[in-house]
Formats: sequence, C-alpha cells, structure tokens
Amino acid sequence: MSRVQPSDLLSSRSWLRWIFEGRYRWGYVSTSTGRYGSESIHLSLYPPESSRVLRRCAHLTRTWPRFTVVGTAVTAPSAVIIADISLIVAGAGPLILLMFVWVALTRISAPVTGHTAFISARRSGIGSDIEDDFRYSFVRGLFIELHMVEQQLESGEISWDEYQQVWSTTFAELSSQDP
Repeated sequence: MSRVQPSDLLSSRSWLRWIFEGRYRWGYVSTSTGRYGSESIHLSLYPPESSRVLRRCAHLTRTWPRFTVVGTAVTAPSAVIIADISLIVAGAGPLILLMFVWVALTRISAPVTGHTAFISARRSGIGSDIEDDFRYSFVRGLFIELHMVEQQLESGEISWDEYQQVWSTTFAELSSQDP
C-alpha cells in the first residue's frame, strides 16, 4: 500500500482550487492569435474586496456551460440504459437541472461580475500601429505582473496582504480608465 505524500495533497488541492476558482484568484486572462499573426489579450479582474465564495461562483458561472454539456453527455446514456427511456428524455432532465444551477450561479455571482474590470488589446501581425502595440504591451505587462504575484503567493514568497495590494492597485487603475 502506498502512502499519500504531502506533495500529492498539495497537487490535488491546487487542482481543486483551479476547478473552483480558476487559474488566478484575481480573475482571468484570455489570449489568442488570429489570422496573419494578429494577437489579442483580454484581462478581467474581479473586485479585490469581493469574497472568495462570490469569486468562485463567478468562475463557475463562466465555466458552467461546458460542464453542462459534459454532464448531460455523460448522464444521458447512463439514464437510457438504467431507466429504458429515450435519449432525448434522458438528456433533458440533467440539462434542465444544470441550466437551473447555472442561472442560480449567475444571480449569486452578480455582485462580482457586475463590478469586474476589463481591459483588452489587439495588435496586428502585418502592420505596426504604435498605439495598438503600446496598449497590447501595457495589458500584457499587467497580466505578467499579476501572474508573477500569483506565483509568489503560491510559493510563499509574499503574504496575502502584499498580493491583495498589487491586485487592488491594478483593479483601481483599470476601473479609472475609459473603456
């Protein structure tokens, strides 16, 4: 019989945190590369004063549609086999239930999602526009700073207060900008 190592528990705790909170406690980032090498980045910061539970609900609200598809796809065939009902009826039950949960999560997380700060930038891969390049570099710099602070918190290099200070400063900066 093998013993559970502390690193295994840490790893499973990290995965659970990622499932419920996402990769970052402060919000989320999305990057993409488009046709002809254009790049875009979208950064979303949750309000720093929001509770952990509400941030978790906001993250689950964003990811719930994927969970609904997977949950329905997994449970419907099992229900067909067990209950001897049609696939449509077997899929409708879990789908409706999971959609109600999504609506509830959306309502619960409204205080966080309604005050989330957003910033995005795009730069062309073909022609250079100084303003677009500057904005892209600015947003990417914010993301790198927040990513590094998240890693420092996870490794114990900084305290929660230091982490939240960077998060609060960045949030205030984004909130004060014009969209």
